[in-house]
Amino acid sequence: MILKEDLQYPILLAEEVEGQLQVYCPYCASIHYHGDEGVKVSHCRREDSPFILTGYKVIRKKKFKDVRRQENEYPRLRIGMLEE
Repeated sequence: MILKEDLQYPILLAEEVEGQLQVYCPYCASIHYHGDEGVKVSHCRREDSPFILTGYKVIRKKKFKDVRRQENEYPRLRIGMLEE
């Protein structure tokens, strides 16, 4: 889940590969590796990349099944009553 306070930084979605998180950088068109989630300093090689000034937030990408399962955990509203 992306929280409101996460929106102060650009967000890059990461996939875990061999214990590291990898994100795709749209500015230098390469993959950057980080150890965990959170606000990171950019590894971008392009000097004009805005990520160099701002950094970015790395958030682990969830698999579709995990996202669907989380959404289905919430009760549904039916005719003004909560259904479990």
